[in-house]
Amino acid sequence: MYDAIVVGAGHNGLVAAGYLARAGWKVLVLERRHLVGGACVTEEVFPGYRVSTAAYLVSLLQERVVRDLELRRFGYEVLPKDPAYFAPYLNGRYLFMYADQRRTCEALARFSRRDAERYPTYERFVERMARFVEPMLLEAPPNLPPRRPADFAALSRLGWRLLRLAPAQLGISPACLLPPRVRSWMTGSNRTS
Repeated sequence: MYDAIVVGAGHNGLVAAGYLARAGWKVLVLERRHLVGGACVTEEVFPGYRVSTAAYLVSLLQERVVRDLELRRFGYEVLPKDPAYFAPYLNGRYLFMYADQRRTCEALARFSRRDAERYPTYERFVERMARFVEPMLLEAPPNLPPRRPADFAALSRLGWRLLRLAPAQLGISPACLLPPRVRSWMTGSNRTS
Protein backbone atom coordinates (compact mmCIF):
# COMPACT_ATOMS: atom_id res chain seq x y z
CA MET A 1 0.00 0.00 0.00
CA TYR A 2 1.29 3.43 -0.97
CA ASP A 3 0.55 6.85 0.45
CA ALA A 4 1.09 8.48 -2.94
CA ILE A 5 1.51 7.35 -6.54
CA VAL A 6 3.34 9.73 -8.85
CA VAL A 7 2.63 9.15 -12.53
CA GLY A 8 5.60 10.27 -14.60
CA ALA A 9 9.23 10.21 -13.51
CA GLY A 10 10.14 13.53 -15.09
CA HIS A 11 12.06 16.04 -13.02
CA ASN A 12 8.89 17.51 -11.49
CA GLY A 13 7.50 14.08 -10.58
CA LEU A 14 10.82 13.03 -9.08
CA VAL A 15 11.08 16.21 -7.01
CA ALA A 16 7.50 15.77 -5.73
CA ALA A 17 8.19 12.11 -4.92
CA GLY A 18 11.43 13.05 -3.18
CA TYR A 19 9.72 15.57 -0.91
CA LEU A 20 6.87 13.17 -0.13
CA ALA A 21 9.37 10.42 0.74
CA ARG A 22 11.34 12.87 2.90
CA ALA A 23 8.11 13.58 4.78
CA GLY A 24 7.80 9.85 5.54
CA TRP A 25 5.31 8.87 2.86
CA LYS A 26 5.58 5.58 1.01
CA VAL A 27 5.74 6.66 -2.65
CA LEU A 28 5.48 4.73 -5.92
CA VAL A 29 6.76 6.47 -9.06
CA LEU A 30 5.58 5.14 -12.43
CA GLU A 31 7.32 5.88 -15.74
CA ARG A 32 6.58 4.40 -19.18
CA ARG A 33 10.05 5.09 -20.61
CA HIS A 34 13.13 2.99 -19.94
CA LEU A 35 14.78 5.85 -18.01
CA VAL A 36 13.70 8.54 -15.59
CA GLY A 37 14.17 12.31 -15.81
CA GLY A 38 11.64 13.33 -18.44
CA ALA A 39 12.76 16.45 -20.29
CA CYS A 40 15.97 16.59 -18.24
CA VAL A 41 17.63 13.40 -19.44
CA THR A 42 20.86 13.18 -21.36
CA GLU A 43 20.71 10.64 -24.15
CA GLU A 44 22.95 9.42 -26.95
CA VAL A 45 21.14 10.71 -30.03
CA PHE A 46 23.99 9.90 -32.43
CA PRO A 47 26.72 7.32 -31.76
CA GLY A 48 29.17 8.94 -29.37
CA TYR A 49 27.16 12.16 -28.88
CA ARG A 50 25.19 12.65 -25.69
CA VAL A 51 22.94 15.69 -25.38
CA SER A 52 20.14 16.97 -23.24
CA THR A 53 17.23 16.02 -25.46
CA ALA A 54 14.66 18.55 -24.25
CA ALA A 55 15.88 20.75 -21.39
CA TYR A 56 18.12 23.57 -22.50
CA LEU A 57 19.20 24.56 -18.99
CA VAL A 58 18.63 23.83 -15.31
CA SER A 59 18.28 27.35 -13.99
CA LEU A 60 14.72 26.73 -12.80
CA LEU A 61 15.83 23.86 -10.54
CA GLN A 62 16.09 25.80 -7.32
CA GLU A 63 19.21 25.46 -5.19
CA ARG A 64 16.93 24.78 -2.22
CA VAL A 65 15.60 21.64 -3.95
CA VAL A 66 19.16 20.51 -4.74
CA ARG A 67 20.09 20.91 -1.04
CA ASP A 68 16.87 19.48 0.41
CA LEU A 69 17.03 16.31 -1.68
CA GLU A 70 20.84 16.04 -1.38
CA LEU A 71 21.15 15.73 -5.14
CA ARG A 72 24.92 16.29 -5.19
CA ARG A 73 25.33 13.21 -3.00
CA PHE A 74 23.72 11.24 -5.85
CA GLY A 75 25.92 12.72 -8.57
CA TYR A 76 24.04 15.88 -9.54
CA GLU A 77 26.43 18.37 -11.09
CA VAL A 78 25.79 21.42 -13.24
CA LEU A 79 28.42 21.99 -15.89
CA PRO A 80 28.92 25.51 -17.27
CA LYS A 81 27.98 25.95 -20.89
CA ASP A 82 29.62 28.60 -22.96
CA PRO A 83 28.49 29.39 -25.52
CA ALA A 84 25.09 29.20 -23.86
CA TYR A 85 23.14 29.11 -27.11
CA PHE A 86 23.76 28.14 -30.72
CA ALA A 87 21.37 28.65 -33.63
CA PRO A 88 22.41 27.42 -37.07
CA TYR A 89 20.59 28.75 -40.12
CA LEU A 90 19.96 26.98 -43.42
CA ASN A 91 21.95 29.61 -45.34
CA GLY A 92 25.10 28.69 -43.41
CA ARG A 93 24.99 31.60 -40.98
CA TYR A 94 24.85 30.93 -37.25
CA LEU A 95 24.42 32.75 -33.95
CA PHE A 96 26.25 32.04 -30.71
CA MET A 97 25.24 33.65 -27.44
CA TYR A 98 27.89 33.69 -24.74
CA ALA A 99 28.14 34.21 -21.00
CA ASP A 100 30.20 37.29 -21.90
CA GLN A 101 27.73 40.00 -22.94
CA ARG A 102 30.29 41.80 -25.12
CA ARG A 103 30.87 38.66 -27.20
CA THR A 104 27.12 38.12 -27.52
CA CYS A 105 26.67 41.71 -28.73
CA GLU A 106 29.41 41.20 -31.32
CA ALA A 107 27.65 38.04 -32.55
CA LEU A 108 24.28 39.81 -32.69
CA ALA A 109 25.78 42.74 -34.60
CA ARG A 110 26.45 40.41 -37.55
CA PHE A 111 22.65 40.18 -37.86
CA SER A 112 21.50 43.55 -36.53
CA ARG A 113 23.50 46.47 -35.13
CA ARG A 114 20.35 47.87 -33.52
CA ASP A 115 19.60 44.59 -31.71
CA ALA A 116 23.21 44.38 -30.54
CA GLU A 117 23.00 47.89 -29.11
CA ARG A 118 19.74 47.15 -27.31
CA TYR A 119 20.75 43.72 -26.01
CA PRO A 120 22.28 44.98 -22.70
CA THR A 121 18.98 46.74 -21.90
CA TYR A 122 17.09 43.55 -22.67
CA GLU A 123 19.45 41.56 -20.42
CA ARG A 124 18.84 43.98 -17.52
CA PHE A 125 15.07 43.65 -18.05
CA VAL A 126 15.26 39.85 -18.00
CA GLU A 127 17.39 39.91 -14.83
CA ARG A 128 14.88 42.18 -13.05
CA MET A 129 11.99 39.95 -14.09
CA ALA A 130 13.89 36.85 -12.96
CA ARG A 131 14.46 38.41 -9.53
CA PHE A 132 10.70 39.02 -9.32
CA VAL A 133 9.61 35.57 -10.54
CA GLU A 134 12.24 33.33 -8.94
CA PRO A 135 10.99 33.53 -5.32
CA MET A 136 7.52 32.55 -6.54
CA LEU A 137 8.79 29.25 -7.95
CA LEU A 138 8.77 27.81 -4.43
CA GLU A 139 5.43 29.34 -3.39
CA ALA A 140 1.90 28.13 -3.95
CA PRO A 141 0.09 30.58 -6.25
CA PRO A 142 -2.82 32.56 -4.77
CA ASN A 143 -6.25 31.01 -5.26
CA LEU A 144 -8.30 32.84 -7.88
CA PRO A 145 -10.92 33.94 -7.32
CA PRO A 146 -10.06 34.46 -3.65
CA ARG A 147 -12.62 32.90 -1.30
CA ARG A 148 -11.01 32.85 2.14
CA PRO A 149 -9.13 35.53 4.08
CA ALA A 150 -5.85 33.67 3.43
CA ASP A 151 -6.52 33.84 -0.33
CA PHE A 152 -7.01 37.62 -0.14
CA ALA A 153 -3.83 37.96 1.94
CA ALA A 154 -1.78 35.94 -0.58
CA LEU A 155 -3.16 37.97 -3.47
CA SER A 156 -2.44 41.22 -1.61
CA ARG A 157 1.19 40.18 -1.02
CA LEU A 158 1.59 39.48 -4.73
CA GLY A 159 -0.01 42.83 -5.57
CA TRP A 160 2.40 44.69 -3.30
CA ARG A 161 5.35 42.91 -4.90
CA LEU A 162 4.07 43.97 -8.33
CA LEU A 163 3.66 47.59 -7.21
CA ARG A 164 7.23 47.68 -5.87
CA LEU A 165 8.58 46.62 -9.28
CA ALA A 166 8.86 50.21 -10.53
CA PRO A 167 7.05 49.52 -13.83
CA ALA A 168 8.72 52.43 -15.62
CA GLN A 169 12.10 50.75 -15.03
CA LEU A 170 10.71 47.61 -16.65
CA GLY A 171 9.62 49.54 -19.71
CA ILE A 172 5.89 49.15 -19.10
CA SER A 173 3.18 51.53 -18.04
CA PRO A 174 1.95 51.15 -14.42
CA ALA A 175 -1.58 51.02 -15.89
CA CYS A 176 -0.72 47.61 -17.41
CA LEU A 177 -0.79 46.18 -13.89
CA LEU A 178 -4.37 47.27 -13.31
CA PRO A 179 -7.48 45.27 -14.18
CA PRO A 180 -8.99 46.34 -17.55
CA ARG A 181 -12.10 47.88 -15.95
CA VAL A 182 -10.04 50.04 -13.62
CA ARG A 183 -7.72 51.01 -16.49
CA SER A 184 -10.62 52.06 -18.72
CA TRP A 185 -12.22 54.03 -15.86
CA MET A 186 -8.94 55.87 -15.19
CA THR A 187 -8.41 56.75 -18.83
CA GLY A 188 -12.07 57.69 -19.34
CA SER A 189 -12.48 55.30 -22.25
CA ASN A 190 -15.70 53.91 -20.76
CA ARG A 191 -17.36 57.33 -20.23
CA THR A 192 -20.00 58.66 -22.54
CA SER A 193 -20.08 62.34 -23.46
